[in-house]
Amino acid sequence: MRIAFATASVVGGDVVDDDRHLAAAFTRAGHEVLPLPWDDPAAPLGDVAAVILRSVWNYHRDLGAFLAWLRAVAAGTQLFNPYALVAANAEKSYLLGLVAAGVPIVPTEVVACGARADLAAIARAHAWPAVVVKPSVSASSDRTLLVGAHGADFAAGQRHLDALTAAGAALVQPFVREVLAMGERSLVFFDGQFSHAIAKEAFNPIDATVALPIDPTARELAVARAALATLAEVPLYARVDLVARERGDPQLMELELIEPELYFRCCAPAGARFVEAFERRMAESSGKSRTLCP
Repeated sequence: MRIAFATASVVGGDVVDDDRHLAAAFTRAGHEVLPLPWDDPAAPLGDVAAVILRSVWNYHRDLGAFLAWLRAVAAGTQLFNPYALVAANAEKSYLLGLVAAGVPIVPTEVVACGARADLAAIARAHAWPAVVVKPSVSASSDRTLLVGAHGADFAAGQRHLDALTAAGAALVQPFVREVLAMGERSLVFFDGQFSHAIAKEAFNPIDATVALPIDPTARELAVARAALATLAEVPLYARVDLVARERGDPQLMELELIEPELYFRCCAPAGARFVEAFERRMAESSGKSRTLCP
């Protein structure tokens, strides 16, 4: 079976290092993997059985074009994750839906496109000494600003928020100090089943992407599963990013369904688990329409 890993020009249109472990697992299972840069009009889709979104790390720079590309892909072949899940997950305002479903998240205020919000007033109302301001559509901390607690001052933060909302919605969240001490904890699921978890060390002076395998707590697993249960369908892959709070339950930071690094290098069996989940999905869809977009 020929499978395309969707990539982007920002990574040279090739498979990134961590995903090479996954590509090797597909090869061992008898499949062929090729890179497909989504933002290269000269890159043909070709005859592939499925497209798996991987390192499309610049999709947020032109979400409209990216979604149009996804619709075109989904009209002709299997797309993972499916279009509807990706489109909903691209706007981080999905976090408010998780709150409504009872999933504990890092508190979030969404400021609509074109709205004028007083950043200092938001921080005072919630007793947040420091806040993080970021676009509702973003990836890899792009245009994310720490305000207070030795970050930018609130005047600069207000200018940043105003610039963001002139073009789209923005999020304001408290700065979670526990991230400094304990890092983020990411739980990875394939086809709804837990695969592995890692801890990402925050602000490591040597390597900002240090990741170590961990055993998640029962409560962390419960929060992750509750978040996944809110989705309209089970994704082929998902990464649930949590932060352990000193007081209270872990809180969800992100539910990543589009292009998360899945840390195959940190868990030897993960590649084979992903391939098994993928093959199961393909077998289930055999004989059905391959158009997954609405």
